[in-house]
Amino acid sequence: MLGDSVDGSKAEKSTWYKPAEGILPAPLSRERLEESMNISEERKQVLRQKMKDKPNDSEDLTGNFLQDPK
Repeated sequence: MLGDSVDGSKAEKSTWYKPAEGILPAPLSRERLEESMNISEERKQVLRQKMKDKPNDSEDLTGNFLQDPK
């Protein structure tokens, strides 16, 4: 059982700003961060285009049917 060791509310105040080594993952590299941001922008563009070209209201913007198409 994980118990109190996982509950952050019971962590000592001295560890709030200096966590033990290895607890936090390494920060993303600049390349990885930019790649993530570009993917987000690409998805926005695709959704905006789908909003313009949307053929009918029975399909949401991701291509899933909202109700049974007839």
